[in-house]
Amino acid sequence: MTSGEHNRITGQTQEGFNISLDAQADQVKQAWVRFGTIDPAGNHKWEASIALKGSSVSKGQKKIIASVYDDQLPAKPQDCFYQILCEVEGPHGDPVTLITEPTPLA
Repeated sequence: MTSGEHNRITGQTQEGFNISLDAQADQVKQAWVRFGTIDPAGNHKWEASIALKGSSVSKGQKKIIASVYDDQLPAKPQDCFYQILCEVEGPHGDPVTLITEPTPLA
């Protein structure tokens, strides 16, 4: 399975997060990171997405796939979640989308 992690980045004038993808079992052809919050009913509400930076991610490779500054998020970091969506090749050569569990950003 493919998994992700995030690290806090600090610039001279802005702070944000790097989102990394760890392609443990699959060759990832394309990836997206989406950011959102939880609505009053407790459901995730996805409000922004960022496409993969650069090329695909090879099996066994770990790569930063998105960088986002706090002012690009739909809410304060402590109120945000992220989720990684990855397109991999299925058993019959067809594209399959893998989705990580929603993860708190801060």
